[in-house]
Amino acid sequence: MCFHLALTKTVPEIEMAYQAIFENREAFAPIYHGNGFLRISWPVISNDMPSRIRFFQWGLIPKWVRAPEKAEKIQLRTLNARVETVLEKPAFREAVRNRCLIPVTGFFEWMPIGKKKYPMFFRKKDETLFSLAGIWETWVSPLNKEKIWTFSILTAPGRGALEGCHWIPPRMPVILSQSHEKEWLFGHVPVEALSNLVQIDDSFVGYPVNKLLFQNPEYFMRPEVQSPEEDGQSSSWTLLMK
Repeated sequence: MCFHLALTKTVPEIEMAYQAIFENREAFAPIYHGNGFLRISWPVISNDMPSRIRFFQWGLIPKWVRAPEKAEKIQLRTLNARVETVLEKPAFREAVRNRCLIPVTGFFEWMPIGKKKYPMFFRKKDETLFSLAGIWETWVSPLNKEKIWTFSILTAPGRGALEGCHWIPPRMPVILSQSHEKEWLFGHVPVEALSNLVQIDDSFVGYPVNKLLFQNPEYFMRPEVQSPEEDGQSSSWTLLMK
């Protein structure tokens, strides 16, 4: 699945890449490990305001949710949406018309290597930005009428080097090529076709990272969380994708 992301570029770099402007530039700092289970906010480009980069909460809250406590619980179950069932699931089917791009510089998945399990970090070799396909929704709190924007990342069956990641089940985020970003955003690509657009090729690299750094909140905003982990059986890891 996809519950852990990175976005380590600066505000000007992100704005230039998407030809869009942050609504709150001061609110963003580079993120080396963003954990979706902490209900974090993430920069998002949505189809209704493609010239703006806004902060949405990760974990989609459907409009029909009434109780705030239920909204909090459902957020932890809607970090991802499967492309195979997104049109059918009550939590997502109304939000499918609301499309978005999630800018990232990498993502983490778990992979079994030998008898051990390692968090893996996947990024572009040149460390450039890329986009994940997402859907979004707005939810109004019944307590104070505050409007909250939320999103979910679409996932598809894993392919290539990611086929064995997060092995139950083996899945990956829907990675969009630059040529498909606007097509997805403006509704020119049906959800059913997303699995065929998944892009992970030899422009990517992946390697294990230290479990302790991965689990320690102190490292979420520090580059060390993305450093390759060495195993005692070898002097260094071979990158999974070259």
